[in-house]
Amino acid sequence: MFKLLTPATREEVKHEYFLRRVSVAMTLVSILLFYICVSLTPSLILARTKKDSATLFLSTARVESEEERGALETWAEDLNTTLKTLVRPTKEPLAYEGFREVLKAKAPSIKITSLRFFNSPDKVTVKVAGVAKDRQTLLTFQNNLKLLKSWSVEDIPVDSLTKDVNVDFEIALLPKTP
Repeated sequence: MFKLLTPATREEVKHEYFLRRVSVAMTLVSILLFYICVSLTPSLILARTKKDSATLFLSTARVESEEERGALETWAEDLNTTLKTLVRPTKEPLAYEGFREVLKAKAPSIKITSLRFFNSPDKVTVKVAGVAKDRQTLLTFQNNLKLLKSWSVEDIPVDSLTKDVNVDFEIALLPKTP
């Protein structure tokens, strides 16, 4: 059909097809650019927001004068002093550590009536008092206490082992030295 046209009409049709191809290509490029803009807009907004918040944070964090710098140093020294007072200065065992280990070693047939923690300048002691169902249970409890990693057990007084049932006892635990 194209060959049946006159040369002048052929040139007009070629020119018209060229313009249509260019317009389709421009439309596709425009759609692609619009898609890219729509896709990148949230990222650009988030990046700008983060940049603004970081700039605001840095501007407020800067110390403007020597007076503010001195106040900041005083605050830091006070905080350091407070932290030093809260930290445990020595490796002395705490009461709850001893109580927790005693309760882990306790058998179900032992009733503990008293847990006491003594902290004197020369020694630390945890005293456990209670009633055992029988003598064998008490000896098992003592052996369990001897297996503790951070506490050593003084021997059970002999008078505690004279009864066969409902044996009253009091055991003293001392911290092990490393």
